[in-house]
Amino acid sequence: MMSVGLYLLESKNWYYFDLIPKFDEELSTFMNSCSESKFIRINITGKDSYLIVPVKHFSTTGIHLLGDEVGYREKKMGEITRISAEEAYRFLIFTVYEGNTTVENPEDAYIKYFSEEFNEHFDQGHTTVENKDSVKAGKVFTFFGYNNNLLEFISKNIPLETAYDKKAAIIRWFSEYTHSLLKMAVGKYIEEGVIYNSNIEHTFIQQNTDKVKVSFDEYIPGGSTIRNQKAENFIRTHVVYYNLYPVLRHLAYLGSIEEEVLYQIIDAEIDSLKEIYGEAMDFIYEMIEARLFLKQAYSVNKDIWKEYIRQHNFLINPKSYSKKLIKPDYGEILHKRYFNNGTLEITLRAFNPETDMEFLHEWSNMDYAKKYWEMDVDKWEFEEAYIKHMGVDYSHPYIGLLNGTPIFTLELYWAVKDEVGKYYRFNPGDYGFHMLIAPAKEKIPHFSTYALAMCMEYFFSFPQLTRMIGEASASHKGTHNLITKVGCEFNRSLALPYKTSNLTFLDREKFYETTEDIFKNSVLKINITT
Repeated sequence: MMSVGLYLLESKNWYYFDLIPKFDEELSTFMNSCSESKFIRINITGKDSYLIVPVKHFSTTGIHLLGDEVGYREKKMGEITRISAEEAYRFLIFTVYEGNTTVENPEDAYIKYFSEEFNEHFDQGHTTVENKDSVKAGKVFTFFGYNNNLLEFISKNIPLETAYDKKAAIIRWFSEYTHSLLKMAVGKYIEEGVIYNSNIEHTFIQQNTDKVKVSFDEYIPGGSTIRNQKAENFIRTHVVYYNLYPVLRHLAYLGSIEEEVLYQIIDAEIDSLKEIYGEAMDFIYEMIEARLFLKQAYSVNKDIWKEYIRQHNFLINPKSYSKKLIKPDYGEILHKRYFNNGTLEITLRAFNPETDMEFLHEWSNMDYAKKYWEMDVDKWEFEEAYIKHMGVDYSHPYIGLLNGTPIFTLELYWAVKDEVGKYYRFNPGDYGFHMLIAPAKEKIPHFSTYALAMCMEYFFSFPQLTRMIGEASASHKGTHNLITKVGCEFNRSLALPYKTSNLTFLDREKFYETTEDIFKNSVLKINITT
């Protein structure tokens, strides 16, 4: 099944989902028949057909533990046929890469591919070192596998007798491993210009009860003569993508520790090293650029090896990403404010797929919404779009209520991973929004301003969010006028593939300064006495 996993690692035409549809009976039946509750849908570019892959364990790092069988659908709403993982992989290779044969042992070939990149990337003389009394990292945890070797390795020096001991030991070991890895691979580069071949196939671990020490078997001593960007891209990708990520996903799966916690440990270790190296460490946070393997394996173009895929670097998440903002519990009440002497109760809650699909579909098909929302589709297509939406890890469609009745929706997204992030120079703490208000049965003065201000107040309560961006259509003057009332300031016109927008920015200080009068005659709760 990991061959399908390799395809997922190098492609963008898929998405994760876990909501069972109401209006697609065939898909609902297939999902309910699987022991897994998580799924990945792989779309075939230019065709209506797609694959539905059951997922046993989903990882942010890009390698997932997948089910043994795959669903194949020839057309929308059509029958779903079960096929084997091997058949699914061969289908993908034939369809996407037009290959009649598949690479033998593709996972092993991929590991060999990235482990040898050091020699192809740099033409300076390399120095090799024999690492005695050490264990190769790639033997302890494989790039694609989910096995118990790592826990067995840790437990040789640290007892893992209880669940608490196990978790504490894993955290301690990972902290020491991360610190040693970064100190050598990044620190030595900053201090001395040394470039190590720092992926798991060239990393060696020496440990005892007191310390975990990392070393490498290959390096370039005079790396300071190499162009900085070239060297830093290589170091970042091999340290993060081909080393920290495999360790992290093993530990999260085997130790029942959230990956979010392990990213925080990495962040703490980077912070400790920044006290020594300062801003010279910052290149470790930039985008990952990984070489494409499958495209090269099935291409007649010998220069295709130069192509890379840009991947999100999850090391920026601890300081800038809020899971509570993007993945609140379905239907959870998050914030309330009362306006007009308590007669207007405006509430913000999380999206609830059981109750919200119907009225959102109705709103999106109203004439006033069609032009700007572009979601005027059949129910099953609308549901499909929202199922996809709820599967992504960078946006959430909040629901706003007026005196208990749904009246608006506001989609919050993390600009770093959203499409818009490709078209302007974002800050890691940038979050953006889209808002749709249902037609009012009666006109309520300033309601739109109150609602938007109340939402922004909740969003700005999260320290990870440092700036709100807006990218409303330049032709929609009403939206632009509304957002300026809470402090949004025009930056420039932004040409997106699907519209020309007004790019606006709003920081925390400007928001509170602008909305002071709005909140002056408002309260967060009402005390009722009898």
